[in-house]
Order: sequence, then structure tokens, then C-alpha cells
Amino acid sequence: MKFLLAFLFGLSAAFWYRLAHKSAFHGSWKEIKSSLIIFDFDGTICPSYPLFIEQVNLLVRKVGDKEAEDFRNMSAKEIMRNLKVSFLRLPFLLKKARKNVQNQIVDLHPVSDIVEVLQEMKRRGYSLAVLTSNSLENVLPFFRKHQIDLFDFVYTANNVFGKKKHLKAILRKSGLSNGQVYYIGDEIRDIEAARNVGIGSCGVAWGYNCADLIRDAKPDFFVDKPSLLLSFFYGFQKG
Repeated sequence: MKFLLAFLFGLSAAFWYRLAHKSAFHGSWKEIKSSLIIFDFDGTICPSYPLFIEQVNLLVRKVGDKEAEDFRNMSAKEIMRNLKVSFLRLPFLLKKARKNVQNQIVDLHPVSDIVEVLQEMKRRGYSLAVLTSNSLENVLPFFRKHQIDLFDFVYTANNVFGKKKHLKAILRKSGLSNGQVYYIGDEIRDIEAARNVGIGSCGVAWGYNCADLIRDAKPDFFVDKPSLLLSFFYGFQKG
């Protein structure tokens, strides 16, 4: 019996680890020919925060408007503690939430002016990519619906706190140096992941975390509207 219980525990642990760390890739590494600007998706390109709150209400517990706004002043780990969601339960909740919002996310409109900024970055010769903890099943239909065909690749990773690992993989597979890559995101964990890998980071004010929290995370630079991204990257050395 002890052997059986140990076997079942090991099997469940392996399944959890595989689910938590699953990743997917759409695109081509061969297209990366110059400096790479990587964008987060939720909050940075797609204003999906209301869908996040909707899924919290559905899958965890009801939260009022004030508490939903308070979450913007918390890191992802602080939100988990507030909601009493364990790391073991998180992958299953995220899988369910991603599936639940598939039919809703395509009807959201991109963040104002972000598409024009992406188009100009592409015109200037930068390689563009997405690294997100959302799924390809949500991200790609959103881009198709809004005719956004500007990214060399989209890399999705189930592990909310595993972006460091995946940024390292992107560096390795792209063949670029740390100084040729920037990650743009709207959460503390985005800024921390970029810093821990040794690449540049940009924090934006219009996403999940509030502007003050993003500033406190000390990104390499901070913008409060998409058009300002062009001012900074105008001087970004292309490889």
C-alpha cells in the first residue's frame, strides 16, 4: 500500500510539474535578424484585466470593485496569498481560466495606439516577439481578429513565475546577446524576470499593476503611453 501511495503521489507530482511548466512556440527563430523587442501580452497589448477579475469571481471567490482595484497594487504572489490560492492549485486554475476566456478575448480591442507603435517598430527593422503566460489558443486568434501580423514568434509559458527560464531559452535560441534584447511588460514579475536574465526591461503604466508599483520595481525605463516607446527605442542599437 505504501508503494502504491508513493507511486500515485509521484505520478500526480509529475503531472502537475508538466502542466505547470508546459510551453508552446509559434513562429521561426530564423526570422530574428536584428535586436529583439519582446512584449508581454495580457495588459501590455491586450487589456484583459476585466477578464482576469471575472475568472477570479468564477473560479476562486467573489471580489468587489475595491478589492479588484487593490490587486493592481499587489504582485502576483501577493494576490495568490490574498486569494488563498496554493502553488499546487494555480496551474489547474490557469488552465481552466484560459479556456473560459477563449471566446471573449478576441472581442477585446488592443491597447490604444499599441498597434501603430508595433508597426513603426517593425518598419524600423526591429524583430518583435511575445512572451506570455497566456496560451497560443487565446493569443493567436486575438492577433488574427485584429490583423496584427508583426511578431516573429509567440512563446507561451504556463508557469506564471517562470519567465526567467523562458527568457533564457529565447536568448539561447535566438543567438542574440543580452544587450540586444528588451522585455516590455506591465507587471513586477516581468521586470524582475528581465533583470534576473540580464536583459533590458521596460515597464508600462496601462496594464495589470499600477504605475507606482511598476516604477518601484525599477525597470530600465518606464512609459505611461505606448507612443513613448518609440522615443526610447529610437536610440536602441540594432544588431
